[in-house]
Order: sequence, then C-alpha cells, then structure tokens
Amino acid sequence: MREQNSAIIMNRRETLRLSSIAALTGTTAIPGKIQAMQDIDMRAISLPELPPKPQEDIAAKLLPGFVHTAVRTSGATIPVFHKGDGPPLLLLHGYPETHVTWHKVAPRLAERFSVYLPDLRGYGDSSRPTDGDRHLNYSFRAMALDQIETMRHFGHEQFLVGAHDRGARVAHRQCLDFPKSVKKVCLMDIAPTLTMYRQTNQEFATRYMWWFFLIQAAPLPEHLIGLDPQYYLEQEIARLDRGHVRSKRRRRWGQFNARGRKSGFCAVYHFPLCAPASTCSTSPVT
Repeated sequence: MREQNSAIIMNRRETLRLSSIAALTGTTAIPGKIQAMQDIDMRAISLPELPPKPQEDIAAKLLPGFVHTAVRTSGATIPVFHKGDGPPLLLLHGYPETHVTWHKVAPRLAERFSVYLPDLRGYGDSSRPTDGDRHLNYSFRAMALDQIETMRHFGHEQFLVGAHDRGARVAHRQCLDFPKSVKKVCLMDIAPTLTMYRQTNQEFATRYMWWFFLIQAAPLPEHLIGLDPQYYLEQEIARLDRGHVRSKRRRRWGQFNARGRKSGFCAVYHFPLCAPASTCSTSPVT
C-alpha cells in the first residue's frame, strides 16, 4: 500500500515537472501520457446536427388527401393540414408534438367533418415570434387568437374543437375569449397549473420533469435542449407514450418538431410563471 501511494505521488510530481518544463520551453514534445491528457482536455466537443427536414411525402403518407396551407395570422404563421366538407373541426395538439399527433384519427374524422390540423405557435413548422414582455407572445391568449384567425381564414366563424394537453389550454382560452366561435369543445388531459404545482409529489415531479425544467429562466432550458434536441424529444415522447409509440415513429415526430423549435415550446412554459398567481388558480389558462 505504501509503495502504491509512493508511485501515485511520484506520478503527480513527474506530471508537474514535465508540465513546468513544457511551459518554460514552449515545447509540445511532451511524453505520450502527458500528451494524451492534454488531448482529452483540449479536444473540442462535437455536437450532434439537427435532424434533416422531413421528406415531403411523409405528410402524404400519414395524412392522405390532406391539403397544406400556411396561414398568416396577426402574430404568427401557422401551417395547417385540412380535409373534408362537413362541419368544421379544429384539432389542437399538445406538448411536445405537432399536427402529426392526430394522424390516426384525422382521416376518419375527415369523412364526416372539415378537419383542420394546425401546428401551434412555436411548434412544428409554425413561426417563432420573439417572446415579448413577460413571454406574452406565447400566452395561451395569443395562441388562441392564432387559431381563431386561422379558422376565419378558411371562412369559419363557428366551429368544433378537439384539443389535448397544451392545445387544450389554448382551446380553453378560446372558449373564454371567443365563446361565440366555439360551438362545442372537448378538452383532454389538462388541470389548473397552480393546483398541479401545489400538489406536487415525487411521483409527479419524476414523471413530468419538464414542468420544472422548462420553467427555468431563459436561455437555460433552450440551451440544454439545443445541445441534442433529437435526443430530448425522443426521450420526452417515450415518457409520454409509455412505450406505445414505436421508436421509428418517435424519430419521425422528433424530425417534425426538433428543427429549432425549442425556444417556442419553452416560452409556452415560461409564460404562466410570469403571470399573476390569481390567473392560474382559477383557470388552467393564461
């Protein structure tokens, strides 16, 4: 044991000696072990590339017969896939998804309804306005207005709404701000924000870690997600679907959603924490 400690001390002394000589002489001819240590310390970190833009035929395969239209609202550009001739039905996706989340039910619904599948502001291929003061540009009120103006673009003053998760919060805001526009609504998987935070336990914090990660002040979450957005989205979708969505489809969803959209969906989580507590306590929307 004493011999081992002596060897460690000698190795450290030798390292310091060689490093001092190299510093004084300006030489790079340092023995192999020291050079290897420097290589590790100095090696640049290679960050992964963003996933390529999805092929044009992917949407055709997932949503056969749907037409793509880019709608310019007063605050954003919203891509919409639409099909059908029946009563207008707006479907709003949740986090961290896009319009693609509806691909299994949308074709069947289009047999009876005029179905509209937008990407929410900051998600998918929608535009990403700057946050604005207190992240107001990503408030559910701003996002609800996007969807009202989108449906008006297609000539619909009144329509049905089906919405999930963050999209359901947008739909709830629509009902409050534009009660005459929403004929009927189905809200799936939402609860009051403040209630969820106040009743947090270890199980909830572990299962829904993004509720605590994404509310951190910008640009911390944006930067960390940006180091490997594809990995982040695959892991989040895997947490949400509990293994029901195949890995290949998770990658496809990641391709739809990873291309620089992190700032948008982070801002959606930043905003409620900047809003008055009273707003969150009476409603899941702000």
